[in-house]
Amino acid sequence: MSALTTMLRHQLAPPTLADVHTAVRQVGGDGAEALWQQLCAGAGIDPAASHVPLDRVAALLAALRTTPGVVGVVGHSMSVRLNTYRTLTKLEENDR
Repeated sequence: MSALTTMLRHQLAPPTLADVHTAVRQVGGDGAEALWQQLCAGAGIDPAASHVPLDRVAALLAALRTTPGVVGVVGHSMSVRLNTYRTLTKLEENDR
């Protein structure tokens, strides 16, 4: 089975900016929006953007991982998701 088939079967997709923002809002508490603004600024992302390249999402997740507590755990989790997607994409490209 190809990596692409595996991704499609499991509906695996990289985390989007909206996914990360939603996660920060869900676990960030009262300071979630301020944290979002700070994380975006650090990653060079417009906080109001609807889409950014995966390398910018990766930069945002790197900053998120350094945040203490549950928010940092979310950053690690979403980084695993992104890295899994990238690895499967590379495998698919090698299968062609």
